[in-house]
Amino acid sequence: MTGRTILVTGVTRYLGSALAGQLAAHPDVDRVIGVDAALPEPAARARMGAAEFARADIRNPLIARVLDAAGVDTVVHASASATPASAAARTMAKEMNVLGTLQLLAACQRTPSVAHVVVRSTSAVYGGSPRDPAVATEDTQPRSVPGTGPGRDAIDIEGYVRSFGRRRPDVRVAVPRLAEVVGPTVRTPLTRLFSLYPAVPVLAGRDARLQVLHEADAVAVLQRLALGPFAGVVNVAGEGALTVVQAVHRAGRIPCRCRRRDSGCGPGACRPYGSAASNPRWCGRWPRAG
Repeated sequence: MTGRTILVTGVTRYLGSALAGQLAAHPDVDRVIGVDAALPEPAARARMGAAEFARADIRNPLIARVLDAAGVDTVVHASASATPASAAARTMAKEMNVLGTLQLLAACQRTPSVAHVVVRSTSAVYGGSPRDPAVATEDTQPRSVPGTGPGRDAIDIEGYVRSFGRRRPDVRVAVPRLAEVVGPTVRTPLTRLFSLYPAVPVLAGRDARLQVLHEADAVAVLQRLALGPFAGVVNVAGEGALTVVQAVHRAGRIPCRCRRRDSGCGPGACRPYGSAASNPRWCGRWPRAG
């Protein structure tokens, strides 16, 4: 019995490169191909280990040739629903998230050898309404559907995945909804907000619940879903929850309580950090993944 041939997207980032390296070292895997539109930096290439790299843009239909030529049986779309590093990168992130996923799933549909597909999603699909339940399960319907940002992208992506599942019912499809990913290599508006020192701005009168997921745990979950039998949607988050103010104290910072219209400490002051301080997911009630 031959081992798996796996394609992993987004290997210029930690999740994709670390996942490709760990899968390449697994005894049940024969070959791992990491793809990205850009060349991985030396640190990312080192994390990939024995995995191969193919420079390919998943927005291009030619990605189907890569799948077919390598006889890929497992596709892990680790770059889907990734939070952009800054507001300026939002347009490119939307293209990669939505258009890239659409083209990749179309390529998987046309490739007979593909039998397993894992597409990363995010817990942002649940929205951030104050009327939401304290704990969100996989069956929870959002009361306030995100209209923009990674949450909106993830809703569109999950719709494409469901359509793909109907067209290829023979393929096992897994969709992990990851909580906000944090870690030493993660650069997102939330991590940059918490990197401020000594004070982190938070909105006065609001203290949202916050759940995060360490990047190493996210890699372990994606690896398990790639090689295991699970199919369907699953929430992935660290155990328990903190409020934003508790998280600020845990990070060794001081919460600076500001009104939304304050000029010295508010969204304007945090614009370089993606206005994370005024993001409704971190200002209002953010449902916990159950």
